[in-house]
Amino acid sequence: MQLLNRSLGVVTVVSASLVALAACGDGGGSAAVSKTSYLAKADAICKTFEKNSDELVDTSSEAAANQSITDKVVPAFKQQLDDIRALGYPDGDKDALNAMLDSAGKVADDIAKDPSEFVNSDKNPFADVNQKMQAYGFKECGNENSEDSSSTASPETTTPSTKADPSSVLASFGDTEFTDAQKNCLVKDMVDSIGVSGLQTEGGIETMSPQNQKAVIAAIDKCLNRDEQVKMMLPQLTKQQTKLTTGQASCYVGKLIDDLGLGRLFEYGQGAKPTDDETTRVLDVIHQCGIDPSAFTS
Repeated sequence: MQLLNRSLGVVTVVSASLVALAACGDGGGSAAVSKTSYLAKADAICKTFEKNSDELVDTSSEAAANQSITDKVVPAFKQQLDDIRALGYPDGDKDALNAMLDSAGKVADDIAKDPSEFVNSDKNPFADVNQKMQAYGFKECGNENSEDSSSTASPETTTPSTKADPSSVLASFGDTEFTDAQKNCLVKDMVDSIGVSGLQTEGGIETMSPQNQKAVIAAIDKCLNRDEQVKMMLPQLTKQQTKLTTGQASCYVGKLIDDLGLGRLFEYGQGAKPTDDETTRVLDVIHQCGIDPSAFTS
């Protein structure tokens, strides 16, 4: 299994950490994000923004265009920056990356104050930060070789080497066997939420933007009932935690879905930290399912 099942695997690891924390009161740390993974996901976010940004501009008049840049394009651009920050950071690169994102945000704020100055200027105000982003290794973010270099986004239009359709997105879940009804529901929901063009230009779920990854998870939450979701994730958990009986594993997975929701489990898989309340709830689930905490520690 790949991303979704790995989400449950991470929850399992989180549970092991929580058991240790409960015993010694120590603080935890977050797993490092690999640079390769970070760049792929950040570039997907930039490409999604670039693809959608033109639709946000009202071209009925110059005044309308300027207003839409302030009201729609700049907020969407800053949301893009927030989505990239939410990915985490490769080891040792947090300060440098935050400086780039802060610089891009400041430029966007300046544009929002006077869009006409930006539109009528021959100079790209993002030139400096774009250069730094390209030097770091981004392919899409900060790419000035764009078909639309007038957008407030760091321009990007590199065509991905791998096209994807709904079938390839479903294939991202490895050996999960979906019924025809489940496939039809999932494909329809993904097309409705992401769009055909979005599915064609994105890679599999591993390289999708966070927004589109959440749309896929929402589709699974809609098209598979609770028992089907448990069945989908159970093999990975029992493979990783051999001390659990099938009944304990089913109880654990099901109660985590009931208590935290599939979306939150996915966020754990992406490196999110549990809140104090969630820590207590996961420990409660371990207790309710009759699981010896040592099952997660060795």
